[in-house]
Amino acid sequence: MAEASITGVDQAILAKKAEAFLQETAPVREELRVGVLSPMDMQQDTALEYDSMVLLSKIEQLGIRFNDKMVQASAALALECLVNIANQLVEFTEQLPLAAAKRFSLDALITRDRAHYTHLGPHYIRQRRLVMEVFTELHLHQGAMRDPAVFSQLTQDLLRVSNVCLNICVKAFHAPEMRQQWSKIYSGFLVHLVKAAKEIQTT
Repeated sequence: MAEASITGVDQAILAKKAEAFLQETAPVREELRVGVLSPMDMQQDTALEYDSMVLLSKIEQLGIRFNDKMVQASAALALECLVNIANQLVEFTEQLPLAAAKRFSLDALITRDRAHYTHLGPHYIRQRRLVMEVFTELHLHQGAMRDPAVFSQLTQDLLRVSNVCLNICVKAFHAPEMRQQWSKIYSGFLVHLVKAAKEIQTT
């Protein structure tokens, strides 16, 4: 199955939505930040907010797909969605100055916290991203899990990667109110993802 992607037309639509959102909320943000942050910090937060809106639209599209009945009926398709979400978040996080300063990478993340991952390790990574083919080779046979219990464990591993990235994305904002706002937004997204994953495991 082809990896989920965002077309050029979709990108244009997402960019327009993000721009409209920024224009509508600009007066409020400006009032909150003046006198608290430097002009450079304010500029960086504005740019990050725009990029975060585009990222959110991308991962929400994958989240919608993850909730699709056809996807939820297939362990292979469900895992692929979670892998794609994690990779989208890793790619975005890598580009943040905060993450770059700490030399963030997927390899470093999983190696450092290896004890917290049941299955994920360096062998799941190629060219700095999780590779679905590895999951297929190790855990799937004709689209079904070789060991049903492993699906829950892999899901937790992938959600952990996504959660770590989202926390870094929140901390990348300078303004406390921006961190609070995006913490709520990302938490809402993750809660829905966790709920959908549990429903698949129950089914």
